[in-house]
Amino acid sequence: MLYGKINSVLSSSTLDGPGIRVVVFMQGCNLRCKYCHNPETQCLDGGTEVSVSELVEKVLRYKVYVGKDGGLTISGGEPLLQLDFICEVVKAIKANGLTTCIETAGQYSGRLSDRHHKLIELLGVTDHIYCDVKFKTSQLYKEHTKGSLDKTLDFLGLCEKVLKEVTVRQVVVPTVNDTELDIVGLSRLLSDFNCIKEVKLLGYSNLGKHKYAALGRKYELEGIDSLSQHDLQVLQALFDKDFKH
Repeated sequence: MLYGKINSVLSSSTLDGPGIRVVVFMQGCNLRCKYCHNPETQCLDGGTEVSVSELVEKVLRYKVYVGKDGGLTISGGEPLLQLDFICEVVKAIKANGLTTCIETAGQYSGRLSDRHHKLIELLGVTDHIYCDVKFKTSQLYKEHTKGSLDKTLDFLGLCEKVLKEVTVRQVVVPTVNDTELDIVGLSRLLSDFNCIKEVKLLGYSNLGKHKYAALGRKYELEGIDSLSQHDLQVLQALFDKDFKH
C-alpha cells in the first residue's frame, strides 16, 4: 500500500483552481523561500502519514459541495516530492468524477531521467497545472530559495513536450522581484514555452509571518510590506505587454 505525508486539508477554497476546491497541503519542501506563506509544510519529517485510499476517502466526503466544476487541488509544500503518491491520488479522484489541479514549483526529487516517465504520467491525468517560477535567473533563485531554477525549467519543458497547458502563478515581493527588470526578465524567460497559457502575478502578503514565530524561526522579510493592488496591476500590465506567446 502506498503512503504519503500531508500537512492539512482545506475543505473549501475558491483561490486554488476553478470552482470550489478541496486543497490537500502535502508535507515537505526542498526549497526555503524567504517569503514562504506555509513554512509549517517545509519539514520533510513532519505531517501525518496517510494511505492513498484514506486521503481519497477524506476528499470525497466533500464531493457534494464542490460541484461539477470543482475538485481536488494538491498543494504544499512541494507535491512533486511525493510524485508516486499524488499520481495515484489524482487517478482515483478523477475516477470519481472530480477535476484535479497541482500547485507546484516544479521541484521533483532526484534526477529528471529517473522521474521522467512518472512526471509524464502525472501530467497526463491532471486537469490543471499551476506553477510558480519565482525568479528570472538561477542566481536569484538560489539566493532566495536555496533551490535550482533548472528543475522548474525542466518541468516546464516536460509540459511542453506532452502539450500540457500551464498557468504560471508568480508571487511578486517588494524589494525582492518587483522591479521592471525582474518582470520583463521573467516575461522573456517564459516566452520560450508555448505550454504557458496564462501568467498571473500574485502580490506578496506578510500575513503569514506569525507562523515563523510559532515555529521559533526568524522571519527574513520583517519590515517588508504587502504588495499593493495598484502596484500589482501595474506590474501585470507590464508583463502582459512584453510577454510573447
